[in-house]
Amino acid sequence: MARPPLRRRVRDDRGSLSAYFISATLAVIPLLGLVVDGGGQVRATQRADLVADEAARAAGQQIEAGDAIQGDRVVLDNRSTQAARDYVVAQGLEVDSVVLEPGGREITVRTRATYEPVFLGAIGLGPWTVEGESTATLAQTDLDGEEYRR
Repeated sequence: MARPPLRRRVRDDRGSLSAYFISATLAVIPLLGLVVDGGGQVRATQRADLVADEAARAAGQQIEAGDAIQGDRVVLDNRSTQAARDYVVAQGLEVDSVVLEPGGREITVRTRATYEPVFLGAIGLGPWTVEGESTATLAQTDLDGEEYRR
């Protein structure tokens, strides 16, 4: 009597894609967090720089009117540092420093903000502090737009 041929066992592969998708998902979620939170941190830094720019501009408008009207010299007065601080606070950021340079022709504003990560905060990363900085320099020009100093 002849023996029946051996049957090969067919391997059951049900569920093998589930393991693949689970491992792929676990790898993609942190990458998504890096993209979203990295972009958020860049936007927060850009906003801190923008607020510093505008605060320096607001401070630069606070000149000593008496000398400027006579055409003698253009310098910032003591109100300029307070104007910069007021602007930064009104925008919801923190003032790191406001420095009026000797001579009163330049002011530097540094701001600070906190970024709360969306995805990476879930695993304990953050919050992150971002900073912005800007300097405004006064320029005195003649009617032709040429800069001069007195």
